Amino acid sequence: MADTFSIILPALNEERTLSQTLRAARGTSAQEIIVVDDGSTDSTATIVRRHAALDARVTLCCHEKNQGPGAARKTGILNSTSSVLVFFDCDVENITSAQLTALMRPFETGGPDFVMANFDNFGRVTEYLVRPLLASLLPGLAFIGQPLSGMFAARRGVLSLQHMENGHAISRILLHAYFEGAVIQEAHIGQILHRKRADEAKTEQAVTECSTIIRTLIERGVLVLPTTPPPSYQTLSRQRL
Repeated sequence: MADTFSIILPALNEERTLSQTLRAARGTSAQEIIVVDDGSTDSTATIVRRHAALDARVTLCCHEKNQGPGAARKTGILNSTSSVLVFFDCDVENITSAQLTALMRPFETGGPDFVMANFDNFGRVTEYLVRPLLASLLPGLAFIGQPLSGMFAARRGVLSLQHMENGHAISRILLHAYFEGAVIQEAHIGQILHRKRADEAKTEQAVTECSTIIRTLIERGVLVLPTTPPPSYQTLSRQRL
């Protein structure tokens, strides 16, 4: 039986780019296009309803309060029916149907279980923290160019709601698929234009992703905590004296 596809779009105040995103999604062969409005205060929901009136595949799910993109992904999963779920960001200014289709195409040959979007953008958290960390501790994931991308596709069976953070952390989803033995591939989608986040948001992301990766590796037995606490900084200073 051929795979079916649901496109899941977490959205928070995305009125500026949402119509373009939905036009791109409607240009694919996806059976479902699910927008999860994560507590928006702008016209996000109105835009979705307008597209739903034109295309029966478009549906809207709403969170009364903002819960985070991870929570929106969970809601999308729970309200989808397809065998392959495609997740994409709604703030991409140059989104095309071809980018979404690039994530779907590898499944047409029955090969992968998980496809992560790779794109040409340079991310400081990705390049200076997460990729070196994964390359050192999990060489099997060293080939992933964008391990923090919210744009990916996966077979329903390799996604676990239990292993999804409510916030921005993506690494736990990728790591769960890896440890469950999923066949992981990349799909190149070119350059992505989207909103630039403030340094404070980048710092928060770095802390969140780093702690998520370390916690997951401890749970999986890749890292083992010492049985005795390390010496304090004051103790080390006295020893040097």
